[in-house]
Amino acid sequence: MRLRRKVCVLGAPGVGKTSLVRRFVDREFDEDYQQTIGVAISKGTLTFDDITLELLLWDHEGAEPGLQYNPSFISGASGLIFVVDVANASTLDHLLEAQVKGRGYTGYRPSVLVANKIDLTHDIAFTKQQLEKAGKHDWLIIQASAKSGDNVDQAFMKLGQRMLDARKKSAWAIRRKDRSHYWGELGHRRELRPKVRCGGSAGRAGRSRRRGPPALGR
Repeated sequence: MRLRRKVCVLGAPGVGKTSLVRRFVDREFDEDYQQTIGVAISKGTLTFDDITLELLLWDHEGAEPGLQYNPSFISGASGLIFVVDVANASTLDHLLEAQVKGRGYTGYRPSVLVANKIDLTHDIAFTKQQLEKAGKHDWLIIQASAKSGDNVDQAFMKLGQRMLDARKKSAWAIRRKDRSHYWGELGHRRELRPKVRCGGSAGRAGRSRRRGPPALGR
C-alpha cells in the first residue's frame, strides 16, 4: 500500500528547518545558510512493513513571533514537525506562543518536536517549565542534528508511525460508528414492527367467538 501525506515543517527563523529536510531527503548538509522565502516543498519516503509512506514536506519560511502563519499552509496536513534550536530557548517559546494563541496550529495532528543542533552543544537551553508546556501538547521531543545526521531519520520515522497510528484509530472509529448506526437502524425497525399475539387460551377463545353462536339442537 502506498500513501501520500502532507507534512508541515514549522519553527522560528534559523532553527534549521530546511537543513533538517535536506538531510532527510537528499542526505546532504549545506554550510551556507539561505533562508527559505515563502514555501519549499520536498518529497521523502518512509517504509513500514507493507506500507510506503510518501511525505510531502512543506517547509515554511520562519515567521517572527507574533506573526500568524497562513492557515491555508497548515490545512490538509496529516502531520507536523516543529523545529527548535537546542541552544536557544526563545525558539521553543516561539512555538508555544503560537500554539496557545491558535496561530495556524488549530486542531490535533500527529507531531514531533525536533531539538536541532545538538552537534553544537551538550547543554539544553530549555527550562523545565518550557518542556512541561511542550509535553501538554503531546509533542514527542527528539534531539537531533541536521549537520551530523544524528536522529534525523528517527524523527521522521517517529512522525510517520504516529500518522499511521492516527489513521488506524480514525478507521476504527468510522467502522464503530457504522456498526452503531446499523444496529440503531435495526432496533428502530424492530420497534416499528406490529406486535401480534397468537396461541394460548385467549387466542383459541377469540377464534371460537369469531365462528358465531353454536347451532341450536333439534
